[in-house]
Amino acid sequence: MCSHTLVRGLALAGQLAAAPHAAASGLQIAPTSLALAAGGPAQAIWLTNTGDRLLRAQVRAFRWSQDEGKDALDPTHALVASPPMLSIPPGGRQLVRVIRSGTQAASGEQAFRLLIDELPVDEGKQNGVQYVLRYSVPVFVGAGTAPDLHWSATADNGEIRLEVRNAGTAHAQISTLRLAGADGAATPLVPGLLGYVLPGATMRWTVPVPAGATTANVHIKAEINGEPTDQTLSPGASR
Repeated sequence: MCSHTLVRGLALAGQLAAAPHAAASGLQIAPTSLALAAGGPAQAIWLTNTGDRLLRAQVRAFRWSQDEGKDALDPTHALVASPPMLSIPPGGRQLVRVIRSGTQAASGEQAFRLLIDELPVDEGKQNGVQYVLRYSVPVFVGAGTAPDLHWSATADNGEIRLEVRNAGTAHAQISTLRLAGADGAATPLVPGLLGYVLPGATMRWTVPVPAGATTANVHIKAEINGEPTDQTLSPGASR
């Protein structure tokens, strides 16, 4: 039987897709996001091999933008990862330095992503399915003042359609989305990360409403950059 390789691309962090008799990946990274001061020192990401086989990985940098509610990644030399190719033995760790190249830094906040891809290892006699991972790590260079979010939401046919515009100068990380009724009871919609809105961008999401939950006379609440927000709105309203 020949070996097959499947790649699972995830927005923020890699996750192993389990399958019977599959060769388990052991790639772990920390931290899962970076912030670099313009003209400041390099930052670092640690890659760890928790598996029992040699692990090979590739690190590539992309400029990150958002247009028409979608993320866009473009190759760039403005951010450099060193080393870009690496091998980690079982139980080993490797430090990857992330450096802002060039002497001139643009004003305000710039957004990048590092794609960290585990590469298939040809072990000759390996059979079955080999799963490899992709991590997509947000990297922010420079600093804006704050996000300034303008929300709209509509509820229809068991879904909530969200549109969030960021008129501020810093990114917004939106997480822990929930419905909150007048009685204070909360129904989770997205327990973890919903996504990011970069400065000057507009993003859209469609979120299913849990069975049995109502969207009548409720508010939508979220956490912005890890902090609870007082901004609430009723589905169908905008601000």
